[in-house]
Amino acid sequence: MSIGAGLQFIAQSLVELAIFRFMMGIGLGADYVLSPMMIAEHSNARDRGRLLAIGFGGFWVLGALVASFLALMLKGFLNSDLYWRVMLASGAIPPLIVIYLRRRFPETPRYLARIAGDVKEFLKVARQVLKADVGTDITLRTDGRGYGELLRSYIPYMLLGASLWYLFDIPAYGQGFFITYIANNIGYNNPALMNIISIGFTYLGALIFWLTQPRLGSKVLQAVGFGGMAASFFVFAYLMHASLIGVISGILLFSLAKFFGQVGPGSVVAVGAHGVELSPTKVRGIGQAINVLGGRLGVLTTTFVLPALLAADSPYAYVFLGAVSLIGAVLTMLFVPETANKGLEDASMEFIH
Repeated sequence: MSIGAGLQFIAQSLVELAIFRFMMGIGLGADYVLSPMMIAEHSNARDRGRLLAIGFGGFWVLGALVASFLALMLKGFLNSDLYWRVMLASGAIPPLIVIYLRRRFPETPRYLARIAGDVKEFLKVARQVLKADVGTDITLRTDGRGYGELLRSYIPYMLLGASLWYLFDIPAYGQGFFITYIANNIGYNNPALMNIISIGFTYLGALIFWLTQPRLGSKVLQAVGFGGMAASFFVFAYLMHASLIGVISGILLFSLAKFFGQVGPGSVVAVGAHGVELSPTKVRGIGQAINVLGGRLGVLTTTFVLPALLAADSPYAYVFLGAVSLIGAVLTMLFVPETANKGLEDASMEFIH
């Protein structure tokens, strides 16, 4: 990630830029799988959902906020060519911090116990994390099923999580990628500031999730979040169609979609909760990888398909985003099991044959 991001500064053509970003994407894709797994496997049952939300989703939003502030600060000091180079190359800094921290981070106890079979190292890490000695009788249980049998059993949950992430990323990245066009549609000429305002709403949504998830559960919040996004997009589309949309109403509805997104799917689906919570230890990495692929396909759909079908200044674009969000709400209510306040083994039914 760091090398690919840094090399963007010296890109001399679109092809070179694509190659450097592909390099960055390899590292980014790997960490999309690893980080939620590490957070989930080091968390207790009550706090796991909230730690995933803040540790992955919350800091994702923090990165977007820092990028927006950096864009505002640098815009008046750098020429256009240097401006985009510095902005993209600044992405090399956070991975360097991760390199330092990750080397000091212990391997997850579940991997040591159930995959590597390293009892000595497991007890050492468990003692380090829990600040107490643990027994090995139940904790070291392993799932006797093979990879093929596990994949056949759990592929429906993996595909469900991937589908929901796909559905969420279409409107979520649609807002992010086309914010300049959306700002122009409502007569506002400062998309970076508009993004900062919406990020404030996003963090408010994250706070609501943090405070209510252990009591209400992830499933309800995810459904409410998808539903709130749908309502925000539908109202935005109606006001645009009726030529009633303005700066205040436009920013408010744009920000409300961000708010509801983080109340629900942005704090559950887009942090990989379904991938890590609904897959047993032996295939958790595969389950999370399939979930991530679903999200990336959503980004590709937003990037290449949505603009080809609907212009950003068309109200039907926002009807489409609302319909996608509504489908996410329905799928959540019908098929997603509740995982809040359950240990990973209970949530994934790891030992239920």
